[in-house]
Amino acid sequence: MKHKKQKKTKKAGRILLAVFAVLIGTLGVLLFTSERWMRKTWPNLSMEELVYQLKAPIAGTSHDLLMSYVCSSALIAAAALILLILVSIFLREKRKAHVAFGMICIAAGAASIVYSINDVWAALDVKDYLKRQVSSSVRWQQTIERLIADGADEFIEIGPGRSLSGFMRKINRDVKVVNIDKLEDFEKYVNR
Repeated sequence: MKHKKQKKTKKAGRILLAVFAVLIGTLGVLLFTSERWMRKTWPNLSMEELVYQLKAPIAGTSHDLLMSYVCSSALIAAAALILLILVSIFLREKRKAHVAFGMICIAAGAASIVYSINDVWAALDVKDYLKRQVSSSVRWQQTIERLIADGADEFIEIGPGRSLSGFMRKINRDVKVVNIDKLEDFEKYVNR
């Protein structure tokens, strides 16, 4: 009985290893090919542009650009997924080879993931971008002044405290500032 349980546990372990290996291997291929496609498609891409593009809806993306990505990255990753599954199935009876294959897939996939992330990190100068995000001014006052100039005449601060409302009074006392701190404040505002 104990021997059967150990056999089942080992088999389940090999299955989990195979699934994990296939997933990590496929993710490694997808990230590697995606990174190459991104650098080829936008050779002078900056981190600011990437952040902007990630926030933009995909609906406005051209069909040709999407197809370029699918052909350059997604299809290759899908082919890698199928190939890794087939090899894993083929090796499932050869236990040592199956485990070795799984470990190689995990190592190669992890190396590819780390390489791709490092390459993008360096190419987009993410370190400098993050440093600027932390140390640059927020430009709160310029933003509020612009909103007022564009016709905004009521501002809502949601959350505890009234610090932003206080800043608003310093910028322009003519605009209406509403502070919503509790659910009751929200209900009162909505039902006014």
